[in-house]
Formats: sequence, structure tokens, C-alpha cells
Amino acid sequence: MRSDRSAFPIELAISMFTSQNGGEQLVSMSIRDLSEHQRYQQALIEQERLQTALAKEAELSQLKSRMMEHIAHEFRTPLTIIQTSAESLETYFERYTAEQRAACI
Repeated sequence: MRSDRSAFPIELAISMFTSQNGGEQLVSMSIRDLSEHQRYQQALIEQERLQTALAKEAELSQLKSRMMEHIAHEFRTPLTIIQTSAESLETYFERYTAEQRAACI
């Protein structure tokens, strides 16, 4: 615990050594605060989550664009035919026979 009584993650390493003459045993202990490491890991996880969400959003946007292009194409072709027929009737109405006018209409 910290001095303010808040808990924090640690890494504890303990090593035992015996002196060369075999009489004394020494203990070495180190404690490492892992708080910064945990914050870094959380930041990486959040970054990966955001990148995944961004990739999904980009894919959805592309799908919408393709769909709109398809819809526009499906409307454009019949509208172009209608426009061409109307212009043809307007320009050549007098020259067309009744059958040709009916076909354009």
C-alpha cells in the first residue's frame, strides 16, 4: 500500500544467497511498482479497440458508398432512357409516324 493507503500492483523478486564460507545466508528482495505498466497496457487495449471500431466504421462507410452507387446506377439508366425518348419526341415529333411516337412514349 502507498502512504495514502491506496493499493497498487507490484512485482516481488526474492533471492537467497549463501556466503562462500557457508555461514551466512543473505536475502535480496526487490519490489517494483507495476502501476505505470498497467496504465500502458490499458492504453494499448483502448487503442486497439478504437482501431477496430475505426476499421468497422470505414468498412460500413464503403458499404454505404457502394450501395448508393448501385442505387444511383439503377435509377440513372431508366431515367436516361426516358430523357432520350422525351428529347427524341420533342425534336422529331413531326417526322415520326404514330407507331414511332407510341414506341417513344
